[in-house]
Amino acid sequence: FNLPDGTIVKLNSSSRLQFPKYFDEDKREVILEGEAFFDVTKNKEKPFIIKSGKITITVLGTSFNVNAYPDSDQIQVSVVTGKVKVESDGKKTDVETVFLDPNKKAIYEKANGSLTTSSFLIEEDLAWKRGVVIFKNADADADDVIQKLEEWYGVKIEIENKSSKKWD
Repeated sequence: FNLPDGTIVKLNSSSRLQFPKYFDEDKREVILEGEAFFDVTKNKEKPFIIKSGKITITVLGTSFNVNAYPDSDQIQVSVVTGKVKVESDGKKTDVETVFLDPNKKAIYEKANGSLTTSSFLIEEDLAWKRGVVIFKNADADADDVIQKLEEWYGVKIEIENKSSKKWD
């Protein structure tokens, strides 16, 4: 859908985006819970700000993905075009800031408040936009797969007689 400034947003399943009917004169601010892909309309005088959990993402005009489900251990920001600033106000005493260029990802760990960067694969991180769920190294932890399926389908999955968190 389109936001009041012309920014295009695609929400993933089980996601919510809060935004005003009209943006303020000096900024464009939204609140995200879940996952969304943003194609932000450029406006150098009016930054676009996304608040999600303990992080704030600031852009002037770019396209990127934010994965910030409340039940996840992480918040991830993946940049496709342009440049994005990600700030965390987690458990560390100072605000930590990283700048992301295309094909880079910021990962905020909710447990310890750390903010790191890495490369990302568009095919894997943005497959949801095409209606696809990809599991790589799914044998590592069954809980990760279950959580992703719960988010994708908007249901609660319960496993009976679960002997371990790893696949047998």
